Amino acid sequence: MKKCSKCKQEKELNNFGIDKKQCDGLNKVCKQCRQSFSKEHSKRLYEKNKIWNQNNVDKRKEYLKDWKENNVDKIKEYAKNNVEYSKEYYANNAEKLKNKRKEYYYNNKEATLLTNNTYRNKRKQSDPLYKLSVSLRSMISTTIKKNGYKKLSKTELILGCSFEHLKQYLESNFEQWMSWDNYGLYNGELNYGWDIDHIVPLSSALNENDLLKIVDLELKKVFERVNNIEFDVEVDDTLKKHLILVGTDTRFGARILKRTVQKWVDDAITEKILSDNPEKGSKFILSYNETEKKTDVKIKKQKKRKIK
Repeated sequence: MKKCSKCKQEKELNNFGIDKKQCDGLNKVCKQCRQSFSKEHSKRLYEKNKIWNQNNVDKRKEYLKDWKENNVDKIKEYAKNNVEYSKEYYANNAEKLKNKRKEYYYNNKEATLLTNNTYRNKRKQSDPLYKLSVSLRSMISTTIKKNGYKKLSKTELILGCSFEHLKQYLESNFEQWMSWDNYGLYNGELNYGWDIDHIVPLSSALNENDLLKIVDLELKKVFERVNNIEFDVEVDDTLKKHLILVGTDTRFGARILKRTVQKWVDDAITEKILSDNPEKGSKFILSYNETEKKTDVKIKKQKKRKIK
């Protein structure tokens, strides 16, 4: 038997750890007391570190940043040696980790969003493939949701190829002024920036009939918007030909046509609604006035059925 110097209780010798410095070769304090002290000490140390971290956020970030930069090989080596363990751990604790991440996100929503956005923006500047994939995922998802559907498949499956393959294809079609640095900066200015969208390229038009089809696609969007406020629209060929004349410069792409339609069709209809306050169900008939260089809008009222 041996008496613990901490709890003052006599216990069996197997309750004491080995300490060769002592005469009997055993610790003065029993295992239970040492374990209790260790837990309390760890708790005190945790609280102390927590307070220090809260008061030295910038200092800690700077230290971690420097440490990571100076220990890249060490981090890679550690990750490489622990791949199997990490996979096994994540597989066995998937639900636990998911709930933990979710809890952290809701408790630190603003900070998490800021960190994620900062990371994405920084990576977009240095990683063209990442920038392309994020842009296309967002574009496709928004388009599908806008039409009342859910995105159930992966973006690469919808595209029919990998992002890497698409990136190589786009690069093979680059003009001299095009690069990943000016991707997404398109503003209508010649050779300033470029973008990817679903708009039919004007360069694909071989004749006036093809251009008319592209104009009709843009006008269809206007018709849908006007139908939503319970009006009808009809655009005659004089205005369509004018839209082709002023809005189909192949150097600038189809967005110029979009702005042209907005100016000569959308704005003209809006002005007519504000000035004449037409009845619901009326039809706007648009044509181009060559003399006054403007869009003429006539209103055709809906015929009322006679009740017998």
